[in-house]
Amino acid sequence: MLEHTRFCVEVDAMPELRWARRAALTMLLSGALLAFAPSGARALNDDEAKQFVEETVGEVVTLINANGPPATQASGLRALLERRADMDAIARYSLGVAWRSASDAEKGAFTEAFKDYIAAKYSRRFNDYRNEAVQVRRAVDEGQRGFRVLTEIGGTSERVAVEWRLTDRNGPTRVFDLVIEGVSLLTSERELIGSLLEQRGGDINAVIADIRS
Repeated sequence: MLEHTRFCVEVDAMPELRWARRAALTMLLSGALLAFAPSGARALNDDEAKQFVEETVGEVVTLINANGPPATQASGLRALLERRADMDAIARYSLGVAWRSASDAEKGAFTEAFKDYIAAKYSRRFNDYRNEAVQVRRAVDEGQRGFRVLTEIGGTSERVAVEWRLTDRNGPTRVFDLVIEGVSLLTSERELIGSLLEQRGGDINAVIADIRS
């Protein structure tokens, strides 16, 4: 039997890149994604992975349905993401190779700014799609790559396929990527931050200012 709850989501706009460039970037990033993927012994099973996604969805719905002011929703979503997603690793991956040469102060400042940016961005998106239904289809154990939980969002006429990528590599289960109709949000954010770095001549502090604005 399908498990149902209420949820909302919007396919986030990808950076305006040519398809040819996107294909090349995807090939270049594939090795980095493999390095980012979970490794080591895991205790998570199929039912636990599905339950984790259901609980995460439920927390988002509760937060959005409270209909608080934007700043309150953003701070609430950030707290949720701190518990439910591996935000430190996602921020590190999004900064790309620039992370290696960044100072400790720059790494810390970027991570904090990135968390605020993601929370504000997606709290706005979720507000517009609060009444959509989500169906949790199944969990797929990918071994060292963690779990994929396959869901569908929307009604019978128009559905959006969403994959939740989970890991428990570092202890508690965490989301490390969300793939919406084949588009990885983890990769999208890395492309976006990479584009900003290019525009700013590699100045991490300028990028931090950009995502805070």
